[in-house]
Amino acid sequence: MTKKTKSNIYNFLVFVILFLGIRYLLASFFDMHYIAMVLIAAFSTTVLAPKFGVIKVQGKERMFVKWFLFKEIKEL
Repeated sequence: MTKKTKSNIYNFLVFVILFLGIRYLLASFFDMHYIAMVLIAAFSTTVLAPKFGVIKVQGKERMFVKWFLFKEIKEL
């Protein structure tokens, strides 16, 4: 499995986990329409989820993660 594939899988898994968690919390604490709840969960997940990416540096692929809680981009 290439690093690009791994980064896409990580992006997907983190998005799904955060989306389901936020959607569950919204459903538990607020009485709102289903569409509004899903849209709020999707938007907040997009903002909160870390972004994984792969960059080629000197012929080697390196995986990095960018998140709003980290000041700089971290290498994995």
